[in-house]
Amino acid sequence: MIVRSTDVRLLSITEGSLVSGDRVAGHPTLLQSVDVGLLVSFPGEATEVCRPVRVVTEAQIPPGVLAVSEETAQALGLSGAPRAIWELRTSGFDKTTAAELCLETTVDRSLEQAVQELGASRDIDGRVLYIGSTESSSGISLDVDGVPYRVHRLEPTGARETIYTIAHGRTDLSIFAPSHRTGMDIVILADCSGSMGNMDLTEVSETPPSRWSLLLHPQSNTEKPIARIRALQKALNDLLERRLRVAGSSSRIALIAFGDRSELRFPRPTDGTGMIEIDENTRPELVRQFQDTIATLKAETWNTNIGQALQFAASHISQYGKPNNERLIVLISDGADWRARGDDAKGELIENALDEPVSLMEHLHESMSIHLHAIGISSAELYDRYLKRRGEAYTPQHLGHRPNHELLEHLVTVGGGDPTRTGDAQVLEEYLQGLGGGVTRSLHFPRNETTRPPLSQHEREQIANAAQGLAPSVKPSREDRALIDLRDRLRHLYHECNRYCLVFGKYRMFNASPENYNELFEYEIHVPVSSSREFRTFIADVYNVFDEGLAVELRRWKKGQALPTPLDEIVTVLHATQFGQLSVLRHKLVHDGFQGEGAEAARLLAEVYETLIGVKTLARDDAASWLRLQKATLDMLAGVLDQVLIIFGRAQTPGSGDEDSLQPVIRW
Repeated sequence: MIVRSTDVRLLSITEGSLVSGDRVAGHPTLLQSVDVGLLVSFPGEATEVCRPVRVVTEAQIPPGVLAVSEETAQALGLSGAPRAIWELRTSGFDKTTAAELCLETTVDRSLEQAVQELGASRDIDGRVLYIGSTESSSGISLDVDGVPYRVHRLEPTGARETIYTIAHGRTDLSIFAPSHRTGMDIVILADCSGSMGNMDLTEVSETPPSRWSLLLHPQSNTEKPIARIRALQKALNDLLERRLRVAGSSSRIALIAFGDRSELRFPRPTDGTGMIEIDENTRPELVRQFQDTIATLKAETWNTNIGQALQFAASHISQYGKPNNERLIVLISDGADWRARGDDAKGELIENALDEPVSLMEHLHESMSIHLHAIGISSAELYDRYLKRRGEAYTPQHLGHRPNHELLEHLVTVGGGDPTRTGDAQVLEEYLQGLGGGVTRSLHFPRNETTRPPLSQHEREQIANAAQGLAPSVKPSREDRALIDLRDRLRHLYHECNRYCLVFGKYRMFNASPENYNELFEYEIHVPVSSSREFRTFIADVYNVFDEGLAVELRRWKKGQALPTPLDEIVTVLHATQFGQLSVLRHKLVHDGFQGEGAEAARLLAEVYETLIGVKTLARDDAASWLRLQKATLDMLAGVLDQVLIIFGRAQTPGSGDEDSLQPVIRW
């Protein structure tokens, strides 16, 4: 269903309650069984703007009115333009609930401030986003309580012509702050315990398997085993490379290796700096130092003590961090086996590991505003498959090396960071690549308990005033019906000619301004004229759209001037057919008066009158003859454009070699 401006009046509501933001409202008979839609201004034009809206019904709104907020009207260019063309589409698109939405800060505000504002906002639940046929999520934005945010990521991905609804409890929300906007003190805690030497991860090999390898091992592919510590090294190098492309970063990094003790590895402890900014201006010797530090990381003969590592990192941030920077610990570990130590237990075990680190992290988050992100390297399933490939049976030692991320999940819960990520080398690599560009924080937004607020008194008054100004609905007369058919035919031809001309000439055939287009198709072309004065107004509007609006390459063409095929044939048709009669009617009637001043003007007009309606003169108030001339003029124009479409249809699409790749759609 489509609600059009030709049938319904648009009412812009200021300071609305029910009609505010992206909500529009109409009478139940107008918007029956509709919850979302697309409000489109100037459809089919270069200036077309599309906005997703939530649709509600209200019995107090007259059936012939669609109420929108002033904000929406302004965004669509409809504010203060009562004659503008618009339509509300309630079908022709897909609908889904956003599973994940990551917003990016676009204004000068801290990450912490954005998290607090979004976490308390009731302007998120129920909001809608739209991905068009050629758009991606990165090209759209969302205003929340008047603050603009860019959509950084939207799941599910790959959808086109789809309206996404943000729903409390069903949409995972996060906020991303790019490195160049947010100052951060980042301490990376790299697990270098003995279990990090297990080769239970895989990466894609740069060298494809040989023919003989495939013959001997048909199941082999381009994946090769990689140790956990090697995956950590590769991801850190990717992080470094990404941050070296960031300009003017105010973020600082420290790298700490930990097991049953913690050691600052970068920057060197002897430097005394504690943290170093890594961006495109970083000195080459510091870059080499970071690279060398990464290369020396290895799986030590250490157990795992995450509690002491967190305390070490917090003390480091307290000593070397900048006062106004975000504070972030990134914990990268295969997970501690925190079971109670038993007589037969060997490997990496931590006493009271679940209680002490969690309480400590909760204290650090609340007292020092330190956030924790955790990456769980490998998984129990990957390790089990690794042992199976090696043909090894479980031993107590194996159990101590089996990844266990329950502790990490508890730490993230109290540390206010992202949900724990676990898995293969790619998970680690993707996370640290993202960290190189900025920081992401997960958050919860409240349910909007009032999805349909009542009409305010101010809204009732505006709706009542609109109802008084509505004219009674009048069915078109028989004469009106013929003009309406001509209007629809010409509007279709206008857009079809533009579509083809964009393919062959890379420009639109007609470029009428939105004002002239609206004036003609919405308010002039289908209204019967009854006098010379009314015809002069009519022909001026037709001329503005189809003659003055003609592309300059075609309008100012001179004989012998080269144009691409088939525009060379089309421009000849335009200059050789009755199309030029528009110019005669407009110039001689509008500028020279009723019958034209002088013999030459009278002669030219007589020729046009006779060609179109078979008479040479028209009385000033001969209503029937002026109406005949109006219809004949429109029919002549439609006939010329039909010829143009036929020529377009015969031509080959540039570069396709297929004569049927574009076919004209002629409806009459």
